[in-house]
Amino acid sequence: MSICLPIHAERSIEEVQRAIVLEFKPGLKKLAIKAGVSGPGILSNKVNPAQPHQLSVIEAVRVQKVTGDYRLLRAEAAALNHGIVPLTEHLLGASDTELLGLWADCIREEGETAREIQAALEDGEISADEYQRIERETFEDITAKLALLERLRTLMVEETQAEEECC
Repeated sequence: MSICLPIHAERSIEEVQRAIVLEFKPGLKKLAIKAGVSGPGILSNKVNPAQPHQLSVIEAVRVQKVTGDYRLLRAEAAALNHGIVPLTEHLLGASDTELLGLWADCIREEGETAREIQAALEDGEISADEYQRIERETFEDITAKLALLERLRTLMVEETQAEEECC
């Protein structure tokens, strides 16, 4: 299960935008075409902090969709003091056995979060490394619960439909 931890103030939104664009393996030209930006030079200028041009929100979303790199979304969330949790679509056809597996994942992740908190508090202080482990486990815990909720939502029926089926 993938998680998206917030990026703290270590990298600015501008730095993250630039890194995503420049690290795209097929290259700047292909990214510009796929993201619908006029050309590679324009895209390069839009992520260059020395240039006045900026990526629009729509362009930034397209770049993230094309690259599959969501560091920018995480950086934006962190700048606004929010976190993000990806929702998965592969759960829509999950069987009852898979549903039980999702529930078990929730319990396991909650236990791992509790274990990290307990270990960190043994000396009465929480180090930066301990906090990062707690944060990672907490996001994994939340992600597992949201995956379970999403699957349960797919099983929900309208009240009128439920009444018709039972009588």
